[in-house]
Amino acid sequence: GAMRAVQPRGGANMEWSVFSDGESALRERMKELVKERLGQRLHERLHDAVRERVREIARDRLAAELRSAIIEAQSERGFDFSRLENRLAERLTEAAEERVLEGVRDRVKETLRERLADALREGIEGTEFADDSERITARLRDRLEPELKDRLIEGMRDRVREVVRYKMKEALRERLRDAFQAAMQGGNVEPERVINVIRERLGEAIEQRVAEGVTERVHAPRAARPAKAQWLQRRA
Repeated sequence: GAMRAVQPRGGANMEWSVFSDGESALRERMKELVKERLGQRLHERLHDAVRERVREIARDRLAAELRSAIIEAQSERGFDFSRLENRLAERLTEAAEERVLEGVRDRVKETLRERLADALREGIEGTEFADDSERITARLRDRLEPELKDRLIEGMRDRVREVVRYKMKEALRERLRDAFQAAMQGGNVEPERVINVIRERLGEAIEQRVAEGVTERVHAPRAARPAKAQWLQRRA
């Protein structure tokens, strides 16, 4: 998952050099604790953060984008529903990608600030370094936090964009037509009512799909994740 950033990359061993080669077992124990403690907390925080950011998109942008897309889908030949779906997906995805990535960055920083020192301190407990725990913890935290933050965010960026695009399109493909038909029922096709009905039905579906997709994609271990994730392969 996302916490693979703790592992060495390209031969680099980050800043674990406070320990000598003879203390490799302790160094590995601390790496595993950092992965476990940070990964667990990041998983908890990320789902809520993504839902919050997508909810903002539904609240702030969905109605306006629906109005524009509905107008653009009309032509002399009639109403082009696929054009409506594509336009809406394109605009909402563009807005959601940046908002979601912003939320991811904020949660990564918060998680490191909250949990890194505790995880390092826990790794030192019960060892010959326990009496010097605070100094070693502070030293490691100062060295590790900036690089971990950059690695985590860099490692998530493309995956987050990929899943936001896919899950946004999936939600619209599966729910937009039903929402549109529900809005047109009863003979009351007053434009604002139609927009509000579609927005209410779509907003929650988009929020749920994108949040669950991002959380699953970012945190699933590589061995446990189907090659590129089954839901991504279905696009082919």
